[in-house]
Amino acid sequence: MPVKDNHHIEKVKENVVKLVSHVTNSSFDSSELQNMRIVRKSDPASKIKSIVSVKLKSFDSFNLILKNKKNFDSKIFENQKGKVQKIFVNNSLTYFYRNLLRKTKEKAHNLNYKFVWYKNFNVFVREKEGEEIIQIGCLMDLDKLSKPIVV
Repeated sequence: MPVKDNHHIEKVKENVVKLVSHVTNSSFDSSELQNMRIVRKSDPASKIKSIVSVKLKSFDSFNLILKNKKNFDSKIFENQKGKVQKIFVNNSLTYFYRNLLRKTKEKAHNLNYKFVWYKNFNVFVREKEGEEIIQIGCLMDLDKLSKPIVV
């Protein structure tokens, strides 16, 4: 969520909780926010001076927000000065899942699989539309990706 540098973190936290509650039609509680920080942008020419980064405590909260991602993307956030700013929901992958996704994409590309995606702590692969989905949860699962040898 883009914010100006002069926002007080507690006010931003309060606004995030209100927005999540409104968009998801739930009573989202501030205790679900495990960590929240303001990340400053280094580019002085950027219109966005900083971004609020939020880490959630529970997988349920994470899923609730991801399930409503499109609703967040269409919402706007009005800051204390009345300026309207857009909301973005991004899912940051851990090192393990970034690496797993990268290695899966490499192998899938070499084997001409068409679809590779990440969802709910798993990587999924599909050779082509309508084919079986293969779930990849760890590097050993990459052995599931293979083409039959035609003689």
